Amino acid sequence: MLNFNSENHLYTWNGSPVPSVTQVIGTWTKITIGRREYYYSPYTGDIVEPEIMEKASDWGIAVHQVVAIVLSGDDIDETEAPPELVEVRNEVRKWQDIYKPEIVSVEQPCYSARYRYAGTPDIVCRIGVSEGIVDIKTGGSETVGIQTAAYCQMVYGRYVRRWLMKISKPRDPIKLEFTEIKSHFVSDWSVFLSLLNVYNYRLAPAA
Repeated sequence: MLNFNSENHLYTWNGSPVPSVTQVIGTWTKITIGRREYYYSPYTGDIVEPEIMEKASDWGIAVHQVVAIVLSGDDIDETEAPPELVEVRNEVRKWQDIYKPEIVSVEQPCYSARYRYAGTPDIVCRIGVSEGIVDIKTGGSETVGIQTAAYCQMVYGRYVRRWLMKISKPRDPIKLEFTEIKSHFVSDWSVFLSLLNVYNYRLAPAA
């Protein structure tokens, strides 16, 4: 049985820890320069101060929560929600009106028994006749192809269409961009599988 502890972002299967998709990909890593900690992205080379990373994380969490509320058929309280999150709600409603997605699940933790990793796809849905995975990003999307390939294998065990829902940062006018992820699925999956093998190798006891 899969269990997910949201406080420490730990997945376990029948009591044993299993790696998550985001852990395997390792988008951000803590580094120390002098006596100060920073976050480093091996994919872009960016180095970010913890305060900026925390603000970006808070915004991403808030956006994901609003999207989940809207897609569940509920609504946010406009009298209490910040104006930018009301704008996010409005943008998601426009997306629903245009694409008319049939929602299968929203932020439902899943597990791949074959490859022994877990993760939580943002949205699993059908648009028209196509099944697919939607990934929500409020920041960089350099690894979205690898990430969604892992989700496809985990949820469907095969290729399905993959989409990116990009929502702008709160300092900008709130805008939702919805595009299909065009990177090659087989290549994306091969990269993830290689990263998973390296991740597991590092955890294996020394011979």
